Amino acid sequence: MKTNNNPLFLVLNILIGLGILSCENLTPTQNESEAQLMTTGISADQLNFVEWNPEVIQALRAVSDQDESNSVARWRGDVSIAGAEVKLANTYWGTTIGGWKTFGNSVYIPPGALSQNRYIAVQAVCAEADENAVFENGTAYIAEIKSSMNELIIDMGANWWAAETVTTALDQLEQAEVFFQLYSYYASPSAFSKLDWNVSRQMNTLVWWIEHNYLDASYFDQIQHIAELTVATSRDLALSATIYAEQVPGADANKIEQAYDGIDDGEMQAATRSNFYSLEWYNYDAAIRKYSDAWKKAIQAIHNLDAPCGASVDFLPSQQFEANVTVTLSWEALNFDGNPDELEVYWFNEDTNLWVLVPDPVIDSVNGTVSVNIDHFTRYAWVNPPPPTD
Repeated sequence: MKTNNNPLFLVLNILIGLGILSCENLTPTQNESEAQLMTTGISADQLNFVEWNPEVIQALRAVSDQDESNSVARWRGDVSIAGAEVKLANTYWGTTIGGWKTFGNSVYIPPGALSQNRYIAVQAVCAEADENAVFENGTAYIAEIKSSMNELIIDMGANWWAAETVTTALDQLEQAEVFFQLYSYYASPSAFSKLDWNVSRQMNTLVWWIEHNYLDASYFDQIQHIAELTVATSRDLALSATIYAEQVPGADANKIEQAYDGIDDGEMQAATRSNFYSLEWYNYDAAIRKYSDAWKKAIQAIHNLDAPCGASVDFLPSQQFEANVTVTLSWEALNFDGNPDELEVYWFNEDTNLWVLVPDPVIDSVNGTVSVNIDHFTRYAWVNPPPPTD
């Protein structure tokens, strides 16, 4: 074998022999690959997601109205659904959201991390959920409703009691907005109930005041515009869920047909004049309830499926924080019997639709958790360790 007398080569060999330089440092392919995972990311089809255990999957795919019956939780602004918690986070003191309701997954938001009080959600979800479903117009509708409400509050001026009604509806709309973003097979019945009881019916109250000359009729067009947008949001949510259900293998075709029938019923109610007013007001609240029924049928079409479900957790709404928040993920509900310390955690980059490896998470083997400090919300997933290479 020919000897390499290059001085640089000799120096490298001496450093390696002394243990100062590792051969691993001389194999850039592996290091560059890991660096790419932590920056650019990787597509979902290249990852082997760890699955939730069967009990968690069953809970995630259940349809329940239990959160709406819990008046105490609702008054606290702390509403839980299957595998999820929605809570009002305050800017002035630390808030922890999640925990046992979310199978041990949570986020701690320290004082000063939020510029204003916000409703925050933590939810255990399927990593593969909703990739083919798009809630196309809902976000735009919500933004327009907010804008219209704020304009109406300003225009009402001295009519503070009417403006307060709109302000209350606006607060409830912000809760509904968080429910819209929960990915687990399209939100929760809470989204519709808040649009119905807390937005549409508040607009009904304003119209009643106009009808009985307590409020000037000049506000009617603005009020009706808000009601129409509320109905359009409900329809889009129901339609998106139904289209998604159609794409799920094994979904109940009869339930999907019933969902489409419910959407038709909602459209009919939205076009039917109300018998309670002489003004040109329509059955908006009834339309929302029909769309809610349609949504439930779409969810029922898929919620009994036994398909595997990758373990991931959503932290919502997507936003940037003023200071780092601490996300804690638990492996107690995973369908995994290997060494948890070998599990990898990835976060989902919504801009690129790629999964990015979380570097240097803090592992707590005693409590079975891993923590990471972040400055923005997204989805996190557990991934099986890659097989050993020869």
